[in-house]
Amino acid sequence: MMNLLCYRIILSIFRSYISAIQRFWAIAIRKSKKAETGWKKNPQNTLPSLAENYLGSIPTDLILTLPSIDISTVHPLTMDENIGLSLGIEQFNRQDFYACHNTLEAVWLEANPTEKNFYQGILQIAVAHYHLGNHNWRGAVTLLGEGIRRLKGFRPDHREVDIESLFRSSVLLLENLQTITPENLPQWLESAAAEQLTPQIEIKSK
Repeated sequence: MMNLLCYRIILSIFRSYISAIQRFWAIAIRKSKKAETGWKKNPQNTLPSLAENYLGSIPTDLILTLPSIDISTVHPLTMDENIGLSLGIEQFNRQDFYACHNTLEAVWLEANPTEKNFYQGILQIAVAHYHLGNHNWRGAVTLLGEGIRRLKGFRPDHREVDIESLFRSSVLLLENLQTITPENLPQWLESAAAEQLTPQIEIKSK
């Protein structure tokens, strides 16, 4: 029964990623043709380079349509995981994003495979905000997209962490960033809109 459930989950994820890759490639080729710098015109371009160039303009609905995964059996947290998760969230909420990344990466490396996307999703969103602080638009957009994709399957909450709130605020931030250019990022960060998107991770009481 468990093997059948795992098979269905893997098949669903595989189909979704194939669809996502097809849509992404169509967007990349369409945009590259407009700029006359597409892969076909410049054979030295590779799929990773096209991804770097166009990831910031991928619509968020592409991410939002990826399936949620119902994790029905949750492995108990070890003491180290519990301490690391609590510390990582505390660091995130005081905007010490670099430290948050280091803390959660250590937890992620030792985590059960079913939990890895949970930790990696949070730490990638932390790194996205770190990039924002350094005016790195492309890094912020890329890591936000990755973090959102990984956390989707853990909504609305997981390990008493309010994933729904973090997920929605991250999607809103990504949508805002996609409306500006990298050159306008410093000015946008000083605006009221950016201030309203200051992240916080909420803990849900039992």
